[in-house]
Amino acid sequence: MRRLHPVAAQERFLGSGSYHFSIDGRALDKCENWSLHELPDGERIVRVDMDARREEGRSILLHGLQAQDGGWVRLDIRYDGAAGSALRSLRASYQIDGCCLRVGYSMNSATREYEEMTLPADTLIDMPLLLARGAIIPQLAGHSRPVYVPMFELAQLLPGRLQQSSGTVLFDGHDTLRLGAHAVQTRRFRYTDRVALYWIDRQDVIVQRLTVRRGQELRVQLRNYAAPVL
Repeated sequence: MRRLHPVAAQERFLGSGSYHFSIDGRALDKCENWSLHELPDGERIVRVDMDARREEGRSILLHGLQAQDGGWVRLDIRYDGAAGSALRSLRASYQIDGCCLRVGYSMNSATREYEEMTLPADTLIDMPLLLARGAIIPQLAGHSRPVYVPMFELAQLLPGRLQQSSGTVLFDGHDTLRLGAHAVQTRRFRYTDRVALYWIDRQDVIVQRLTVRRGQELRVQLRNYAAPVL
């Protein structure tokens, strides 16, 4: 697993895992490796390595700091796009202090730019990475909330976008899924505006995702899940 910053001696291990992707049962050369560690003051460090270099020519490295209540304090992102793409690289840092969001970013090695904005008080930070989304989806279920999406793709507005969720996420029941030798109790959530199902465990970790696009079934499965309590 690649990291923006190494694990420090004072960090306590909380969990790790790897997401693997497939289309219609065919495995893709793409994965999201992640780890969680706790600092002595109770804050958590989230590391994600989304490696799709051989499948899509791109990758994302994330180093995030979460407060004790799970809210994001800081996000450091390194995005590398496919050769010849409009967005070849992005280096960005997001700092959240209450309703104040400060962003510094450099796209394609250009001069670093800075922006500051005020977010509504109950805004959710919706990272487009599976580990980060596990805690967001239950909060969206049955509710309309302001959501800020950090920018990873040129198609999004720099340095991200603030939108209003439309209440399209619904709680859809409980399921027991197998992870190796373990039986994991999950909550199932469904997006009503598209074919998308998420299974999330009691630690707010996504265990499985199923989406259908243009008649193809895209499945993501959690593997190598290590945590104090499954």
